[in-house]
Amino acid sequence: MSNDSENKIRLIIECPVTPEKEEIIKEIATVRYSLPLINSYVIELNESDLPKLKNMNDLKAVHHSTRITAQMDGARKTVKAESAYEKGYTGKNVTIAFLDTGIAPVKDFTVPHNRIIAFKDFVNNKTEAYDDNGHGTHVAGIAAGNGYMSNGKYMGIAPDANIVSVKILNNKGTGSSDDVLAGIQWIIDNSKYFNIKIVNLSIGTISTAINDPLVKAVEALWDRGITITTAAGNNGPSPGSVTSPGISKKVITVGAADDKLIKL
Repeated sequence: MSNDSENKIRLIIECPVTPEKEEIIKEIATVRYSLPLINSYVIELNESDLPKLKNMNDLKAVHHSTRITAQMDGARKTVKAESAYEKGYTGKNVTIAFLDTGIAPVKDFTVPHNRIIAFKDFVNNKTEAYDDNGHGTHVAGIAAGNGYMSNGKYMGIAPDANIVSVKILNNKGTGSSDDVLAGIQWIIDNSKYFNIKIVNLSIGTISTAINDPLVKAVEALWDRGITITTAAGNNGPSPGSVTSPGISKKVITVGAADDKLIKL
């Protein structure tokens, strides 16, 4: 290995995920995450060691880890959620997983019983649920808050749903695509145990490449029967401005509308 004072680079490499392959990779890089969901590893290595990757057999592609930002907007009345409630659809017995800045265990999620059934932190490795930014709590509230603290005024779309929070964004609402990929891998590994049926990613990146690892990851989730909702991104409204993973044809990508034009 080269001198540790050199610039470090974080990459997502596509190759077979096996114990033997991991040992080979460890000779030139640090393995941060194993991602069998998309046959990839997240690695960190010195810039001078980049040429050594060319000598790896079965290396299909190499991607840079990209910057991720938080994105979300919406309202219960805008989507006319009341019509679903009248038919008995309130999210009961369904778990929604949120990849975001975390979640604050406020009463809209914990009273009359705690619906935050799992919390995983890829940023600070804490075990108790928290949100040092607020975005994740905001998003979870829109989707699954029960309105307890506002006497129902700010009730979310699915007030009876269980919640799994996966923290992949820091206190500034930013993160890296490799942590998002690790979060998606954790979700698929635990989806049956927590009965995860829906995954929300109110995040965006700069990539518009259809072969982006985030696109492959959300499509792998979708192929396993999990519904994905994700943001269109904040780069619109020009053509071709939807970013990864919202560019996937398999997921539900949500954009914004001018609410002044919406008749409720």
